[in-house]
Amino acid sequence: MALRIQSMGGCVIVAFPPEVDGVRAAEVDATLGERVWDRSPPTGLVLDLSPVQFIDSPGLAVIARACGRGQDRGVDVRIVAPTPTQRRLLDRMGVAHTAVYDTVPLAVLDSLGGRAPMEGGCGGARDSGGGGVQTSGPGAGEQGRTVPAPPGAPT
Repeated sequence: MALRIQSMGGCVIVAFPPEVDGVRAAEVDATLGERVWDRSPPTGLVLDLSPVQFIDSPGLAVIARACGRGQDRGVDVRIVAPTPTQRRLLDRMGVAHTAVYDTVPLAVLDSLGGRAPMEGGCGGARDSGGGGVQTSGPGAGEQGRTVPAPPGAPT
């Protein structure tokens, strides 16, 4: 199964696999339990749906459960790149309160209160010119904003 989990400044980023059917949903849920919820809770949880090409009801239920667990434990959960249909279905499942972002870097920056992560970036989010993380979306304005890269981070 291609479930990538990484930690960045206290925020856990979970990249979902391309297909999340009933069998894979159970694997994702078990992995989230073992690697996220059974440990000391993170400051934030980012669920990256950008790799997802197919997801059915059990997969959406895993996301809804993660949002509920986060709410119960005081962990802000952010969802990245759901399709409009996925978002509508998740809203109907009770996760309308969950913040949605276009990109992982923006979700991580928001999770960290606008501080650039100290681990040195977000999977290729560095721009080549100014050595910062380019953001857009909620709170960034029409043009976006560039947050300075942490000291010693590659540019």
